Amino acid sequence: MKLIKEKSDHGVLRLIMNNSDQGNALSESMMSILMDEI
Repeated sequence: MKLIKEKSDHGVLRLIMNNSDQGNALSESMMSILMDEI
């Protein structure tokens, strides 16, 4: 799984999660990684 972090000049943080092995279905592990990043 790949996690890309982008922050704009306006202070907006964008997290892009890509898990092409599972067709990008939102999984428990992806939710856990997202919550850790927030």
